[in-house]
Amino acid sequence: MFIVAYGFMYFLLRDKLPFTPDFGSSDAFHSNVSFKYYLWQSIRSGVLPFWTDKLAGGFPLIAETQIGAFFLPHFLIFPLFSNFPHAYIFLFAFHLFLLSVGMFLLLKWLKVSPFLSFLLAITLTWSGAVSFRWVHFNFLQVFSLAPWLLLAYGKWNVMQQKRYALCISFLTCQMIFAGHMQTTFGALLGLVLTHLLLNYPFRLKKNVSFFFIILLGFMFAAPQILPTVLFSHYSMRGFVNTYRFVVSFIFNSTDIIGFYSSKALGSPQYTTYGVGATGNRIYWENTPYLGELFIITLLVASIYYFVTYRKQAFLRTFFLLTSFFLLLSFGGDSPFYFLFGMFPFTMFRTPARYLVPAVFFLMLYAGIILGEIVKKHRIVLIFVYVSLMVNCFILVRAAFDYHLFVDSQKLFNSLHTLSNINSQSSYITFEGNEAWYTEFKLNGWKTAQDIDTYLFLNSALLPNSNLIAGLSTFDVYTGGLKMRRNEYLKSVIDSSLVDNQKGTKCENVLQLYNIGSIISLSPLYLPHFKPVQSEKEGDIMITVLQNPHSKNNLFYIPKNVRSFFYLEDVEREITQETVSEDNSFAESLPATVKQNAIDVTIQIVKRDNHYLKSIVSTPEKKYIAVKKGWYPEWHLYIDGKESIIYKTNLIHMGFFVPKGRHTIEVRYVPTSFYIGIIIALSGVVCAVVLLILSSPRRRK
Repeated sequence: MFIVAYGFMYFLLRDKLPFTPDFGSSDAFHSNVSFKYYLWQSIRSGVLPFWTDKLAGGFPLIAETQIGAFFLPHFLIFPLFSNFPHAYIFLFAFHLFLLSVGMFLLLKWLKVSPFLSFLLAITLTWSGAVSFRWVHFNFLQVFSLAPWLLLAYGKWNVMQQKRYALCISFLTCQMIFAGHMQTTFGALLGLVLTHLLLNYPFRLKKNVSFFFIILLGFMFAAPQILPTVLFSHYSMRGFVNTYRFVVSFIFNSTDIIGFYSSKALGSPQYTTYGVGATGNRIYWENTPYLGELFIITLLVASIYYFVTYRKQAFLRTFFLLTSFFLLLSFGGDSPFYFLFGMFPFTMFRTPARYLVPAVFFLMLYAGIILGEIVKKHRIVLIFVYVSLMVNCFILVRAAFDYHLFVDSQKLFNSLHTLSNINSQSSYITFEGNEAWYTEFKLNGWKTAQDIDTYLFLNSALLPNSNLIAGLSTFDVYTGGLKMRRNEYLKSVIDSSLVDNQKGTKCENVLQLYNIGSIISLSPLYLPHFKPVQSEKEGDIMITVLQNPHSKNNLFYIPKNVRSFFYLEDVEREITQETVSEDNSFAESLPATVKQNAIDVTIQIVKRDNHYLKSIVSTPEKKYIAVKKGWYPEWHLYIDGKESIIYKTNLIHMGFFVPKGRHTIEVRYVPTSFYIGIIIALSGVVCAVVLLILSSPRRRK
């Protein structure tokens, strides 16, 4: 039944892609689909996207976990499809299938009858806590492994067999690879608490074994963890954040009704829920809809069970865990509020995401209670089964009623509406998010005209949709990690463009960072940028402006290079428009440089995201800068010998080239990934040694 249901879903949706609107864009499309598209292309080309020049002037893409570059299903499924929408929807249906089957098997292991297990597995998979979060596809990928993780643990806890221990380690590793860190944390926290509750009073040997199994999973995942840790050091968001940030986005007592009704507090689709209506709240985070029939059935069954039946350990455990995660979801209003000031809780914001493990453990609790009752009462069995079956249909309808799936060809066509974007340089979209938010707040997506408006706004190439269009943007869209300096520069440029609505200048900065096109949804007055294309729908006008004199050069030779040690030293110069290709700043430069570019020739031999090779001829020693984003894993080789790279103009790379003719190579070397591989292999060795030492034959 699962295969038929999700197979049918795949064939129904395979030519569509999710496009559910959000406050300033579509998380579903601009983040998840765009990242997966780029990964699909990379895997089919046999190259992993450690770095891309197409985002933010340079971006360590693999280190941003949401792309899921090492997640095994990507390598198994993407090579099978030459059509990306088919690949994406197959992966989508596959993870729904995986979640349903995993929950079904877990409930059966808990001695719940097969048909009741089936209905509760469907209830979990299509509950609002899961289905409304389709906007974050990598959340679904992580959570689809959660039942399998608990099932492997349950069997290990009873039988202590090494194969189940290795399954726990493998699943932990894959959840980290899938790329939604808070969901992985919630699942592992639930697993640890389950272990502690089921094994009290504690036995040292068993606890040591359990935590070593989890550690082994982290060792296997080191190729992802280490690049992410490195990236976080240069990101706006690290692993330790402020309490205010961690408890941001409101979930309060009135949102509890979201378990019972999906629209009691409104719906963003109809503009009755969201920033414009109810404050700083997110519908799909705050609405863990389980269905009216399910809630009524479970409440009645719980009252009857606690009056009539003998309680058991699993039931107490799942009830306590449901209560704990539900209370945790209140954030600053939770009795456990103090946890949000402690690591690792400080890594994440949006406490409402703890509703997901709350719903997960609630399903296990419901399975035990309903399972015990229907065993002894035939009439109750019929009532429970009919109620849950009807409820499942309601949940499926609610999911598709909320989400917007758009014809994939229409989506891709919208990204090619503006044909005059300079593909040799980067572009920025000015006030695209603001225009999208206005549409979102006023109209939602009630009608076909509203959907057409979003498709029209999509032609403004909001990041990261440029990864599908094959263009480069000086921005990046991610709810996770962003490079601090790139974000600072983007804010400076945005502020300058706002000022340019009054006629001021910012050409130097735009030229310096190789921004040759501006897609604007508001009037702009830039002396050197001329309108080359305009598209209008209703009151919305999208204009492409280009600088016809833009040089689109990869290298530049500054006339003056000064050293800086603090951001404030160069920040003032950037805002005053004195920083340019001629007048540059380099971090920790030994001395001020004054030079010219006479008789210097630069021939580019090879160029891609991860490598740049060129031949430079110069009559004297020169300081040369390259417009590739600085990152500690970039290395410079002059005639095969490694040389020093200086951070130039905040995000570029600069270096000295000696007199004469030289081969210059700039190579991305993912050292953190290689170290992670060594740690992962060490974990494999540990696992193999333990298997050998614990084999029955050796014990004899």
